[in-house]
Amino acid sequence: MASTKEKLLEVAFREFLMHSYRDVTLMHLVEELGLTKGAFYHYFESKQDLFKQVVDFYLEQISDIGDIQYNKSLSFADNIMQLVLKSMAIFDEIKSRYMSEVDDMNYYNFLMDATKYYPGFIDQINKVHKANEIEVYLGFIKKAKANGDLKVSVDSLALAKLIQAVFDGIGFNAFFKESPDYLHDQINESLNFIYELIKK
Repeated sequence: MASTKEKLLEVAFREFLMHSYRDVTLMHLVEELGLTKGAFYHYFESKQDLFKQVVDFYLEQISDIGDIQYNKSLSFADNIMQLVLKSMAIFDEIKSRYMSEVDDMNYYNFLMDATKYYPGFIDQINKVHKANEIEVYLGFIKKAKANGDLKVSVDSLALAKLIQAVFDGIGFNAFFKESPDYLHDQINESLNFIYELIKK
C-alpha cells in the first residue's frame, strides 16, 4: 500500500505531466494534493523540491530492467530484445497509471523541464540510470561471449554504448512517428543488423 507521500508524488507527477513546471503554481499544487499550505511544507521544502522528488520517483519507476536473466538458448540479439520488451512494458505501465490523460509531447516536456529545473538531473541520468543500463548490457555481452554467440574480439564497452545510443535515437524518433509498432520494429531491425556483424 502506497504511503501518503507516495500518493502525493503520484498526484504531482500527473500535474507536472499535464502542465509545464512554470504553469504549475504552488496554489494549484496545494489544491490538487488536497493539502493546506502548512501541510505542503511538512512534506516538501518548495515547488522545486517537490518537482525534484517527482522526477526521482519517475526515474525509480523506469530503472528496473536488471532482473531479466540471459537465456543461453536465445541469440544475443533476442536476449537484448527481451530487455527492450521489459523496458517497453514498464513504460506502458507508467503510461497507463499516470499518463492516460496526456500525450507523448507532455512526457518529453516533462523531461525537458527536468533538465531546466532539477539541478544535476543530466548528471544523475548519466551516472545512475545510463550507467546501470550499460552494466546490464555488459553483463549480457559477457555471457554471449562465454556462450560462443559473439566474437571475443568485440569491444564490449563500445558495443554496450552503441546499443544504448541506438535505443536512445530510435526512442526519440518514435515520438515523431504515428505507427505504434515503429519503436519495436526499428529496435529489432537495428539489433539484428548489429548482431550479424558481431556474431561468431
